[in-house]
Amino acid sequence: MAGIDFLLGIQDGTVPLSNHMRHLGLRLSLVTPGRVELTWEPGPALLNRSGVVHGGYIAGALDDACSMAGGSAADRPTLHLTMNLNVDYIRPLRPGTIYTVTGTLTHRGNTRLLAHATITSPDTTLHAQATASLTPSRSPAV
Repeated sequence: MAGIDFLLGIQDGTVPLSNHMRHLGLRLSLVTPGRVELTWEPGPALLNRSGVVHGGYIAGALDDACSMAGGSAADRPTLHLTMNLNVDYIRPLRPGTIYTVTGTLTHRGNTRLLAHATITSPDTTLHAQATASLTPSRSPAV
């Protein structure tokens, strides 16, 4: 089984979502080699006191997209550990809006991967973006 097959299993429901993805409300909607798209409708549990999505949850969604983009190009199901995540918060995310979180692999090496992720609203307005440096975990994906 290749990494893309594992992610396609998550997309079609034959591989269960991780608890944190379920908590965030992320759904994998598209998987191609080196690229993933997730659908995200943040719920009220993710809001800060200002009524917008807390930045930590935004960073988590971007991190997941970067990691999955790396996993989609792996020879086997592989978890990726984040070495660095650089996030730019551009516009607030609000509950009740369905966002697209896109992760793209920009460099694939044996010990280091680079990826880029964005969060856009339905009109394609950019709300946040991130770049990540990742390393493949030696532990099998579960």
